[in-house]
Amino acid sequence: MPASNIDLWEYAKFVQAVGRSLRINPATGTELTAAGTFYTSVLAYRPWLADTMYQNHPVTGYLDNVNSLGRDIYVMGRDLMKIPVQDSTEQGYCDTLFTATGDRKYGDMGTLTTADVDHSSGS
Repeated sequence: MPASNIDLWEYAKFVQAVGRSLRINPATGTELTAAGTFYTSVLAYRPWLADTMYQNHPVTGYLDNVNSLGRDIYVMGRDLMKIPVQDSTEQGYCDTLFTATGDRKYGDMGTLTTADVDHSSGS
């Protein structure tokens, strides 16, 4: 039975937004740790996602390709649209991810990386 004390749609959309943000601008440090913990926890909680996830990184795990981790978290968010957050345990996984990633759930792309283009020096 889905959790009743939260906005289920909002949780799913926030997880999708965090995943998209992590794919575009990969996490480091505590964000990466929280994203990895979320990934492994939800994957254990939703075992039917395993085949989809292991197609991206079958042997070495998500740390070898953090962009793939972002894609997987996005897919988990899509799965939350189909099968909503089930209980307080799964809600706790989401809350921990949201706390660690800050405003990424609103579409913020996190801190700049070396791949980002600096647009501050205009002509």
